[in-house]
Amino acid sequence: MIIATERKGAMFGEWLKEHRDEVIAAYIEIRRREGDSRPDEALRRGAEFGITATIRALAGEVTWEQAIQTGARSVLETGGSPTTLMEKAYSLFLAVRQVLAAHRPEQRSEWLGIIAEYTLIGSREVAEFLSEHLRHQVEDAVVFRALADNATDGIAIGNLEGRQVYGNQAVYTLFGYDYESREMDGMPLAEFWPEEDLAILTEEVLPQGMAGGWRGEVRQRRKDGTLFDAYLTVFPVTNEEGGLLGVAAIIRDITEQLRAERELRRMYRAVEATGDAVIITDVNGVIQFVNRAFERITGYGREEALGKTPNILKSGRQSPETYADMWRTITAGQVWQGEVVNRRKDGSLYEVQLSISPVLNEAGEVEMFIAIQRDITEQKRAERALEEQRRFLRQVIDSSPNFVFVRDREGRFVLANRAVAEAYGTTVEELTGKTDADFNPNKEEVERLLAEDREIMDSLQEKFIPETL
Repeated sequence: MIIATERKGAMFGEWLKEHRDEVIAAYIEIRRREGDSRPDEALRRGAEFGITATIRALAGEVTWEQAIQTGARSVLETGGSPTTLMEKAYSLFLAVRQVLAAHRPEQRSEWLGIIAEYTLIGSREVAEFLSEHLRHQVEDAVVFRALADNATDGIAIGNLEGRQVYGNQAVYTLFGYDYESREMDGMPLAEFWPEEDLAILTEEVLPQGMAGGWRGEVRQRRKDGTLFDAYLTVFPVTNEEGGLLGVAAIIRDITEQLRAERELRRMYRAVEATGDAVIITDVNGVIQFVNRAFERITGYGREEALGKTPNILKSGRQSPETYADMWRTITAGQVWQGEVVNRRKDGSLYEVQLSISPVLNEAGEVEMFIAIQRDITEQKRAERALEEQRRFLRQVIDSSPNFVFVRDREGRFVLANRAVAEAYGTTVEELTGKTDADFNPNKEEVERLLAEDREIMDSLQEKFIPETL
């Protein structure tokens, strides 16, 4: 390696400091011509890093070997390769040469000679260092990229300055940036967070991630400004000596998962709020879920019912044929409905309107059953009481020798006792729904009777009407 004198090195170093911005601009222009599509900010940082390392080596603060190691590690740890390192070094060499030609052409050859072996492709020291000290890192990088680029979750690495230095294809897709141009490289990590959540990033995620690890649910911001829910797993990235280099994050989009969970919670609250008993069983009829109404109606607690079958509610009032028909229907993927009598935990009976629906999977196979039981015990009791009252009233009016009947505005018999039916020469059943016109051929008399009936209905007053049958 060519060793510069202290004086030459100092002069060259001062010149580089003075013309840093010009060298950086030239470097970016050269990299663009070489097809490097990374953002200007990322290219600027690379040039500044190389210039700073060169200035320190020229001033004798570090050896050229140390400068080489620092640059090589930086490139490899941010996803680069030995070829990338050499391309960047040579581009920087060309940039320095270009600016020297414009300002100090007389020193160009002498000063470039100082850093020639440091920057030129094929430098023995660079090649030896990469071969000896970074071979395993290159191999690891290749394996890492193969795994990362095929991962479905987003994987990103940020440096200590809080900027992204690597992202796999999934993370670019997730955030809506262009992967081919590595658009996210060099961007502040804060750019991917909603402004109102930045405190979470700066006060929790980064400090704890660098200290040992952090995980949790957060909101992230895409390139177009839309937000999505994500689960982050953040952990520190260190070098061989344990020195902290930055943080890595695994990013999983859980937007649909959270939406499904919210929908599931809404459905759960609805099921718990309903007054009907809900039972969910597996394909073998083993109870997997019951709601609060089931507990209230049957007297069985949730823990008592889980793992059992609905047979715990059998009363013995239904025939084996009823249950056979029920099972045959639901296992065929159809809905069964009917009324059954069940037995509570305390032994009392209750009547339910039962509906059992099979739930099918994507293949069309029965996956589970959902049974809804509506307690109709009081309803059935009221219906029976009403029927008993109707029969009693029927007996009372049929036992009366007087005519008892009710006709509507069209003259149709709605109700009539046996005495009226016999007078018309028919039965109560036959008379119901008929009019006088069906029995009396005297049309004028039929119309008169109908008019009198309507007059009474309209006036709501009693009236005695003699009628000849």
